[in-house]
Amino acid sequence: MTKELNCTGCGGQAVHTKTVPLCSRCALAVAEESLGFVFDGLRSDAGVIQLPAAPEDRMSPAEADDVAYQRLSALRRQGAKRVTFEDFKDLQEITGRSRPWVYRWLDARVKDGDLVKDTAGERVGYVYAPD
Repeated sequence: MTKELNCTGCGGQAVHTKTVPLCSRCALAVAEESLGFVFDGLRSDAGVIQLPAAPEDRMSPAEADDVAYQRLSALRRQGAKRVTFEDFKDLQEITGRSRPWVYRWLDARVKDGDLVKDTAGERVGYVYAPD
């Protein structure tokens, strides 16, 4: 598995990456530890993350929407106050969708009233709308 991770301090490009052979169960544990959240709803009964078999196995719009909603809910349960594209970046690979799709999905949550767009920081972000 090769994973480009950004610096957790400043968000800059990673200086060093390694290829590490991992089974799907260990890869999930490493990803959860590295990214700081749990992939709730993406695990099978055996505890293994459910991903498309190959990049050409693109999820349907409904499946991709469901995966993105699960991520948004998981981040909220973990106490996140503000989310950015970086919190959803890996969904491109998981769902087979593009970067613009992630941004359109986030902007659609603004229209739905789930999120509020926050342009005050260095990066555009989204805060959870009050309940």
